[in-house]
Amino acid sequence: MGDKKEVVKKVKALVKDYFDSYEDDDKDIKVPLMSRLYNEEEVAEVVDTLLTPERLTINASGDLKIEAFENLWADLIGTRHGVMTNSGSSANLVAFHILSNPTIKNRLKPGDEVIVPALNWITSVTPLYALGLKPVFIDVGKDFCLDVSQLKKALSSKTRAIMAVHLLGFPIDMDNLMNFAKENNLFVVEDACEAHGAEWNGKKVGSYGDLGTFSFYLSHHISTIEGGMVMTNNDEYGDLARIIRSQGIMRNVKNQEYKNKIQNKYPQIDSRFLYANTGFNFRPNEMEGAIGVVQFRRFKNYLQKRIDLANYYLKEFISFSDFIEPPLIRKNTQCAWFGYPIMVKNNSPFTAKSLINFLESNNIETRPIMSGDFTQHPVNDIFDHRIIGDLKTTKNINSNGFFIGIHAGITNEQREYVVSKFEEFLLQFKK
Repeated sequence: MGDKKEVVKKVKALVKDYFDSYEDDDKDIKVPLMSRLYNEEEVAEVVDTLLTPERLTINASGDLKIEAFENLWADLIGTRHGVMTNSGSSANLVAFHILSNPTIKNRLKPGDEVIVPALNWITSVTPLYALGLKPVFIDVGKDFCLDVSQLKKALSSKTRAIMAVHLLGFPIDMDNLMNFAKENNLFVVEDACEAHGAEWNGKKVGSYGDLGTFSFYLSHHISTIEGGMVMTNNDEYGDLARIIRSQGIMRNVKNQEYKNKIQNKYPQIDSRFLYANTGFNFRPNEMEGAIGVVQFRRFKNYLQKRIDLANYYLKEFISFSDFIEPPLIRKNTQCAWFGYPIMVKNNSPFTAKSLINFLESNNIETRPIMSGDFTQHPVNDIFDHRIIGDLKTTKNINSNGFFIGIHAGITNEQREYVVSKFEEFLLQFKK
């Protein structure tokens, strides 16, 4: 058992047998929001990594699996840099720490305003509050994304950036958003944590802004179990992300000229422990990188399964259009379908809550559309912010919206079951 390849081979075979024979004790059909989308291939890569104890973290030398995954994802998205972190939340925080850092030109400062959609997930807002920035909440459109037409209303002399959240995998109108940002000298951070593979006019989201972020949490399109990534085409930002990710240390900087300049200036300090800035321990580990490399091979297939399932629901749910509003899909876009949104019409003879209760009682898992109207959450009572307009669409989504799972693990039997349960519920309201 001393040969590593042989050990990995045996473990892989055992795990395959286990997964192949595994059966859920509960025989009722369940349609979860997420499911296990890894198998013996990922487990074997993790075991292989663990059997190389000198290379378990990003601070090791050699051909790291973390860096291999970073390069694969950056090539797919179309950016020069991909910097993996331990979560998408951390990626968002790193992005705004870069834009607030004293080393960059025209940096963000406490009190500066950042435009953000009121419909979001809290980690799109937390970095702003953490850095003393002031979120300015604007409404979203019927595609659940920031309404670009509202940007001008939110603009003030203190506006410095836009947090563009591609919610549920629906791409924002990035052409008009970027034009607005350029005209008003604003930074753009794209939160694409739910939008793996989404496109606006043939270009991947996450590659438009100064910085983009992704999450590889268990429920996302591909997963490293926990994990995230910062994307950028700016070389300075790329290396600053690597520094901030690892407690301010210079070790992982790619620009050798910059690294040599700092190291030569401080020869008395061990170059392995030379701190050029402040930072956090947001490092991923090699096991996450190993899983990411394997998952990446399946990404196109997983994304296509989400798209196919969405198209199936769009077709089948046409008959429910008296009660349920279909999602708005804009022309020249590819939606990544993080979930399938259900919007109960205001004039329907039932509430979203009653439909949710029925689905949950029939083992179809649901959840709110992210944080819903974030401005209603008590966290905003303790931090300074502005709200633009009445947030009519956001409030409607908060009251009447939810989503169901649409991941690659859903079978034909499960999707047909979902449609049958919607039919069963809605039949009682048909005239």
